[in-house]
Amino acid sequence: MREQLRRGARAGLAVVTGGLWLLTPAAEAADFLPAVSLHLEAARYAPVETDLHWTTTMGGGADLVGIGGFRGYIVGDVETLIGNTRRAFDASQANYTLETGGRWRVGRVLVNPFFHHVSRHLIDREKAAAVDWNILGARAETDLGRVRVGASVGHTTLASLVGYRWELIGHGEVEAFRRARVAGYGAARARLVTIDPDPELRRGDFIDWAIEGGVRFPHDHRVLEAFAAYERRNDVYLVVPGALDRALFGARIRLDEGRCARRTAPARGAGTPLATVPGIWPTRGRASEGVGMDLIITLVVGGIIGWAASLIMGTDQQMGALANVLIGVVGSVLGLWLAGVVGLSVAGGPARWLASLTGAIILIAIVRALGLMRPRRTI
Repeated sequence: MREQLRRGARAGLAVVTGGLWLLTPAAEAADFLPAVSLHLEAARYAPVETDLHWTTTMGGGADLVGIGGFRGYIVGDVETLIGNTRRAFDASQANYTLETGGRWRVGRVLVNPFFHHVSRHLIDREKAAAVDWNILGARAETDLGRVRVGASVGHTTLASLVGYRWELIGHGEVEAFRRARVAGYGAARARLVTIDPDPELRRGDFIDWAIEGGVRFPHDHRVLEAFAAYERRNDVYLVVPGALDRALFGARIRLDEGRCARRTAPARGAGTPLATVPGIWPTRGRASEGVGMDLIITLVVGGIIGWAASLIMGTDQQMGALANVLIGVVGSVLGLWLAGVVGLSVAGGPARWLASLTGAIILIAIVRALGLMRPRRTI
């Protein structure tokens, strides 16, 4: 039965994609891989639970083909939930998201049919049953000046354990103010999920919701966001029913150019409240030459800086590769910003490395001062 459902979903997606292809003007030449994306995010829960202290997300995607106003895309991310059951920064859950679909504009409305897959897993913990679902649906979004609103509707083609049927999502965002290098925003989101009449997990239909406010620091196609949010989320505990009301405080790094390609992602497992896939930017043209290599260099350099800072601060045994990259990248932004504030020139390579390392050290000190990380014990 499951294999039949999967075949039906693939067939439905092929029909949708083929239909969109036929609707595209024949005179337009295909543009393969016209855009790519990358995003990083980390947030702290308040209050925390033993297995739920932090949520971190890394992901990206690409427009695979562009024909006229149509884009066919694929995007995915990995969300890791972190607690301290066995050790500091103990990963407890991993949620994988993969989506493919198409986008085109009808007037001011961005139309987006999609096929969405979510798979949730416990890390180093027993989980016998599969927890995953597929959704086939459609999304629409429009910009009204500084206000962006959108909605989506979808139905599951496969739902293991969770028993999901219909999913309806509505979201909105308003830009409160905008300056040369900073902007403030507020956002809200609600998700209604209907449940099979006889689910394996006994609970009824539910509504997830979230509100968020923060500031953005844009620079070319890069955006740093600092945010605070409050959410109600169901199915937090993966294999048993449960809902939580909680706040989140965190930061995002998005490579975001070309708002016409921006897309809001459906709700995931127990993850961040307003999960958005970043806008994507053209891989052709002066503004994006070598951007793929820049992304690799950013992650590698961030990991090196984070690792060096953890050695200096004695936290290297508590920080894995993901934590090193996050600390290094965010710390570099912090260090370079502080250097600019105090009027120091960091144009040269050694100066930029020193400023970045200093920022990463300061960030680790802040995290430790907040009681989120214990210093390494020596014997």
